[in-house]
Amino acid sequence: LPSMSLTSIAEQVDALGDTDTAARLLRRAFELDPLNRAALVALLRLELKNPGLEAAIPYAERLPSMRKPPEDLMLALVAGLESDRYLFLKERIPAIDRLRARLKPAEPASSPSPASARPPT
Repeated sequence: LPSMSLTSIAEQVDALGDTDTAARLLRRAFELDPLNRAALVALLRLELKNPGLEAAIPYAERLPSMRKPPEDLMLALVAGLESDRYLFLKERIPAIDRLRARLKPAEPASSPSPASARPPT
């Protein structure tokens, strides 16, 4: 099945309460198409509902490189990975750093001051 079809089926399976199967389908959809933003976002939202985020770390690291990642999802992942539960999980640090870097607002380009905009005389 195509990646988008697997994503759609996974969302329906999750709605029926079978989160394990939904997660497997979403992982497969993302393997088939690593640019499938819908599958990645759905998988990470599903992982946030589960008690352990260990399996989500490799996917969380990919989220910041996607086009327009959901800010609420990135904030929730940072909060979850920063919790005491994952304190000794060293793999979480690069994921948190990448998520935080994407969350920082872009710095505005400095505009030239009026004095420096004038041509030299």
